[in-house]
Amino acid sequence: MDEGRTWDYAVAAGDRITDRFPLDLFDSGMYHLCVCGPNGFFRDFRGHRDDPGLAVSLTSAADGAVLKLINHDPARPLNVTVEDQSYGASPRALHVSPGAVSVVRLNLNRSHGWYDLRICVAGSPDYEQRYAGHVETGRESFTDPLIA
Repeated sequence: MDEGRTWDYAVAAGDRITDRFPLDLFDSGMYHLCVCGPNGFFRDFRGHRDDPGLAVSLTSAADGAVLKLINHDPARPLNVTVEDQSYGASPRALHVSPGAVSVVRLNLNRSHGWYDLRICVAGSPDYEQRYAGHVETGRESFTDPLIA
């Protein structure tokens, strides 16, 4: 795959977009993909073809966000660390059993709805996912407190 390649997409409000990037397009099965969007939306996915079978999703909630971790590996438990990279929340260590779902509720009141999370798995040094942005509620909000 070309280093630094960019794909541009346009999506209307409320629409969804999906794409696939086969691992055989990446040198040595190593990948690094970044997704940037409006209002601070950022995702960073790094890893290797031997990544753990962890699926991560982040959804909005009334007082913040909900991080959902699903271990798709039928035999291997995963020790997952969720670290706040910017707003001062304590790191969380989670043990996700094979086939299990772990849910982390994130209260984002202190950061006015802004988040910056790094998700890592013990024993998988190449695997890292980063989720940053702002939970949109439709109400008036505050500029990222780290900008000031």
